[in-house]
Amino acid sequence: MSFHVEELNVKELLYKIKAGYSMCHVFKDNRRVNVNFMCTHAVFIDVDDHSQPMETFLDGCELQPTIAYTTISDGANGLYRFRLIYLFDEPISSPEDYKSLYGSLIKEIGLEQNKDNCGSVVAQLMNGNSSSNVRVFCSSNIYYKSLFLQNCHLEIYPSSPPSQYISNRQFCKNEIVNMDMAPEDLVALQDLDSGVTEFLSKYSDVGVIDETMLDYNENGYAFFPYLYYKLNIRMDWTNKKPKVLKYKDGECRRKRLYVDALIMRAIKPDATFLEILYNLVLRRKFFYDNSDKVLTDEILIKDAQTVLKMRMDEVYSLNPSKHGTFKTDAIFCQEHGVSRKQYCMVVRKILNYQSIGEWYDVSMSVSHNYKYAKSNGIKVSLNTLKNFCRDNSIDMYPSMKPIKEWYDVSLSVKKNLELAKNQGIKVSQTMLYNYCREHHIDTKGRSDND
Repeated sequence: MSFHVEELNVKELLYKIKAGYSMCHVFKDNRRVNVNFMCTHAVFIDVDDHSQPMETFLDGCELQPTIAYTTISDGANGLYRFRLIYLFDEPISSPEDYKSLYGSLIKEIGLEQNKDNCGSVVAQLMNGNSSSNVRVFCSSNIYYKSLFLQNCHLEIYPSSPPSQYISNRQFCKNEIVNMDMAPEDLVALQDLDSGVTEFLSKYSDVGVIDETMLDYNENGYAFFPYLYYKLNIRMDWTNKKPKVLKYKDGECRRKRLYVDALIMRAIKPDATFLEILYNLVLRRKFFYDNSDKVLTDEILIKDAQTVLKMRMDEVYSLNPSKHGTFKTDAIFCQEHGVSRKQYCMVVRKILNYQSIGEWYDVSMSVSHNYKYAKSNGIKVSLNTLKNFCRDNSIDMYPSMKPIKEWYDVSLSVKKNLELAKNQGIKVSQTMLYNYCREHHIDTKGRSDND
């Protein structure tokens, strides 16, 4: 596959999709790699394994895509697969803006838990669908980029506190207890006032909120969702012995705890006051140096109350935590007797092969595919491609006439090489020697005096 830039209106783009063309964003020298990204007017969203058909999903979608269409595998295993394209009035010229727009869109249309967020990667391509049963939707809507970028993202640890942090930090101790609180929450506050150790012991069944839940597949790994959040734990690995490095005075402890509360709400939107409070007390005890008693119970209570009053769109303005592509399941690895590090390499190989399979042309030789990869900025070695072919039983030289159909065992390798050249058969001397070794054939021939 090779790409070139075209200027299309909505109907022309839809025609290209139905004709089976693949599409991507605009890249320098038409090389589809992240570092060469120049601009785009489109955001792609790939919806995989959805419980609703495309039409049902769109009926309940307030933010209608410019174009939507089903994929070839739509309906397989009783699940639905389709793609959404949102077009914008101005070019999106940075990967950061593109990811911000992608994140804003999936929140607006309720796809935060989408299985596959490959569309958030600027170098991702989207295949068209030329099958006869493709179903399409076209609203012709063009959206204003500025409306989606007007809200700045709240950094994990912002240089200046967010507005909620500023406006809700001024309070007196007598203002902590809210008379509208549930009776069980008031009891929890009394228990906390009696002692932290007793409080944590009594409510230990509340459960720890520290990471967005991942959906591990039957093969023992899970893809990270776009809106993935995890509470930070700072560790020291001196002498290869892990030790928690607690946040100390001068490291914005109060601000960090407030952001911790926000992350907890992002991880579990339906969290209760007790769940947030319990986890804040737990964080303060194990990950913060509070020897000066600055992080009071009142601060934790107020933080819990504040984040629970916030709308989820405000909570999700928090940047997702940094993460890779996938995570292996510790239980799966233990049951199969492999370390997570070992299995991580296995999964990486599986995903790498899947990626190669998206562009590898089985009708061409392995060397031709390697040249294609190099010319299109795809990072892969020739040995990896050969291993890919061997592991997937792919003929590395499909256009080559099988050696067994013309090789004369009565002749030497040298004579057979000459025979091949005379017949226009592409083969190397090394390949013939390998063939002889594999089939236990005398390389000097049976009756060759040479």
